[in-house]
Amino acid sequence: MYYIDLPRGLFPILVTSDPFRKQGKRVVNLAAGASSGLTKGSRYWLFGNQNRKPRPILELTKVWAYKSEGRIIQGPFQKGDLVIEKQRAYDTSLPVMIGLQDAGAYKAVAETVSQLSGYTLTSNPNQAVLKIHISATHLQVTDNNDQLIHPFLRIPLANQKKALDLLRYNLAIYARAHFVKTLRSPEILEENAPQLRFRLLKLDRKNHCETIKEPSTYEQLEKILLQEGNNSPCVKFPDELTFQLWPYFTDQVTTAQPGDKVALLLDNNQGVRHYYYYLVMVEPNGRVNTVELGKVKQKSRVIADQLMLSLSSNEVWKFITTTEEINIANYRQNGFQETVPESQSSEPPSKTKGGRWYVRTYDVHVSDR
Repeated sequence: MYYIDLPRGLFPILVTSDPFRKQGKRVVNLAAGASSGLTKGSRYWLFGNQNRKPRPILELTKVWAYKSEGRIIQGPFQKGDLVIEKQRAYDTSLPVMIGLQDAGAYKAVAETVSQLSGYTLTSNPNQAVLKIHISATHLQVTDNNDQLIHPFLRIPLANQKKALDLLRYNLAIYARAHFVKTLRSPEILEENAPQLRFRLLKLDRKNHCETIKEPSTYEQLEKILLQEGNNSPCVKFPDELTFQLWPYFTDQVTTAQPGDKVALLLDNNQGVRHYYYYLVMVEPNGRVNTVELGKVKQKSRVIADQLMLSLSSNEVWKFITTTEEINIANYRQNGFQETVPESQSSEPPSKTKGGRWYVRTYDVHVSDR
């Protein structure tokens, strides 16, 4: 498999063991796993300038919920090292069809796509998830209905090398965004998934509520919600914001207007233990944002009052709940780019223990009504 550098920020992960022998190979343990978006076969190298020659590299051979095991490819590792993911592997591949409008660039484009992790070439238009149209002046990446994915995926061909570098970069962005969109709970856990629920508080911009209740604290709001059940009360806060409660949702779609603001109620009222709640948001431009919503104790509901989102585009939201804290920032990435950027900043590593994790999907459609 051919690997490329990841087109996103650098999020270090802690090495939690000195190298040890396993089936004749040198391996180390890492303090993050599938719940943080790690995948088997991805490669990591030492973070920072440690003056170790050659630069240490490892490949993930086992990925559990909150930890991983990596085979050392080269160089010395030690407990306490930080590593960053630079070469990503996927379990499945997205079929891509390349048009033949300009045969001159076809070979170079086909070679670029075939070397990317997460993609495979197809000549069957019914199988293709993406299409790459080649003309004398541009490359253009569309969906299966020939709709342009994003303006930055219409790439000038004036300089073929730069065009292919940008194509490679933006396809890597698309593959990772698709990975997050399709993230699911482990099948072995899904049947026994806890009844963790989310409720949306929506700002009523037109103030059409006939009856408005005015709690002064989030604790008072929770009492109102408990009393109202599945009704849709309106509440006003001291800052003059008026919210209307949206229904519970799980695997649903809602439609909002541009500029709508929402807050979240995290419901663990039926839970038998505490959980940590996280939100991962995938935008149409490939950008992935993350928010730590906090810890919710068993038999309780919490307003994530630190989160106030202004909706501007269609998004896919992934709610991730875990039994232990994770570094949710590992999911983040910038969106499609007009030129290939430099590497970005880093964040602190995560420390996690063993446990379970669950994923719920919610599609947010934003459109004028």
